[in-house]
Amino acid sequence: MSCLTLNCRSIVNKDNFGGQYLREQRIHFALLTETWYSDEKQHQYETSDFNQHGYKISVANHKNKIGGGIALTCKTEIKIRKMDHGTKQSFEFGIWKLIFKGITVHVVGIYRPPSLATCKQFVIDISNFLEDILPTYSNLLIMGDFNIHIDNGSWASTNFQNCLHAMGLEQHVNFSTHTAGNCLDLVITESTNGVCVLKCEQGHFFSDHCAVHVVINVKKENITSKTVQFRNKKRISHSEFSDDLAKISVDSEDVNTFVNLFESEIQSVIDKHAPSKEQTRICRTQKPWFIESILESKRKTERIWRKYILYKEPEQLKEFKEARNKYFKEIDSEKKNKLSVIKF
Repeated sequence: MSCLTLNCRSIVNKDNFGGQYLREQRIHFALLTETWYSDEKQHQYETSDFNQHGYKISVANHKNKIGGGIALTCKTEIKIRKMDHGTKQSFEFGIWKLIFKGITVHVVGIYRPPSLATCKQFVIDISNFLEDILPTYSNLLIMGDFNIHIDNGSWASTNFQNCLHAMGLEQHVNFSTHTAGNCLDLVITESTNGVCVLKCEQGHFFSDHCAVHVVINVKKENITSKTVQFRNKKRISHSEFSDDLAKISVDSEDVNTFVNLFESEIQSVIDKHAPSKEQTRICRTQKPWFIESILESKRKTERIWRKYILYKEPEQLKEFKEARNKYFKEIDSEKKNKLSVIKF
């Protein structure tokens, strides 16, 4: 599949020019940042060339605000569903699910307005955000205008890349994406997921940012489902739950009868406040090299990283680097072992 990420700021007649470029380059889908689209003026994107001539668009705007904005445009034969969108303290985001010929890709769009927060705050926010979405979505392709100088060796750059490494993520853009010579627009995938980046190259400079053209190969997942029962205990009102427990009254001289009645009353209160529900969950095949010891090593690395982000102690940074290197060494070794067994 062919895709790109494109910053639309300052493009004259961006819709017609950009839409023509997508058709000429035979782009399957494109992540657009700084669209300046507005929910109050839906005609801006409904009549856009990104929404016509074989393409359709899905926008992730924030209301009552000028500027910014993220959108995803794709060919009409691709099924698209917006999973989530919003604004964190330092960036905007949108998450879309794309299905094409039985293959699923989750595209995460990021736009960081430089004036919204400091680079330091952005690194903290994006670290927490990635930690939340990684267990939730498969076949992740994270793209957009991060507005962080990934290649200048600053604190933000170094710690951002450490964050990616700790979470098993790989950044693919290794060229300037801005007229000032900086790499600001990024393409990120999981090192072990089904999205393989075959090509990542500089495209046309539509504005002061260039389009980043990416060709990906996506493996079809072996997916099954199972039905599980659960109780949503987080929504229980502690005060109301305590009141109902206090109302329980059991009277019996027989111990066994008393215990059975008491358990029945407790169960009734639990069923009232957190009724049992059924949910169908997708079960994806775990990569064969992700054995329990490696998963624990990954979790340990992420815990150390979170502590370092919180307290900024030099010893914690040293501990993180040691844990990260150990995790990479273990996963590389196990991956080679599993693949060599499969091969021979």
